Amino acid sequence: MFRILVVEDAIEVLMTMRRRISEEVIGSIVDTAETVLEARALIDRMDILQDRYDCAVLDFNLPFGDGSQSVDSSLCLRLGQGMKNIGVIHITSQAQASRSILDHIRDYHLDPSVRACGLVDKADVNFYRRTCEEVRRFLYSRHLEDELDRLFSTSPFPIEIAQSATTDLQRFQRDAVQMWPDLPEITRERINGRFEVDPKSTPVTIRLR
Repeated sequence: MFRILVVEDAIEVLMTMRRRISEEVIGSIVDTAETVLEARALIDRMDILQDRYDCAVLDFNLPFGDGSQSVDSSLCLRLGQGMKNIGVIHITSQAQASRSILDHIRDYHLDPSVRACGLVDKADVNFYRRTCEEVRRFLYSRHLEDELDRLFSTSPFPIEIAQSATTDLQRFQRDAVQMWPDLPEITRERINGRFEVDPKSTPVTIRLR
């Protein structure tokens, strides 16, 4: 199950994004906010519940909630401090790779606190599809890489697990098949290192070596 935060002050964009992510990202729960203050309140609530967001989709220039406008640096800093390895997808109607965007990415995303940063232009005719693709690519990759680390934490792979085809292993294979089209090459290579993969079959077949 993936917890996703979407922060966008244009209500139509916000609601459409919530619907599209809910429909297109397996096992997603989407929270929404229109201002920085609303988003901070949701993050604080997650802290109280000892839970976390796995990914955040943030409009680049957001109303603070008190009448002022703010680039969301404070949100990125807050997310990075409290939710390690979170993915942040910025959406923007500003010119491609403007100086303010590049400066923000340099200052708030080139550090280990935030694992990935994507950027999607609202002017793109495929804006919603591309945003969902970025979310899936990050979440699915992180999920499967974390599962690989857990399943293969001992080396060699425990023979009793391989023989009994545990529920965890079956779940990993099922998830990998579903998520394969959206995985980056580095994650596919890790799976190839542990499993026999036939990418030419439809759907892809993945079997333990």
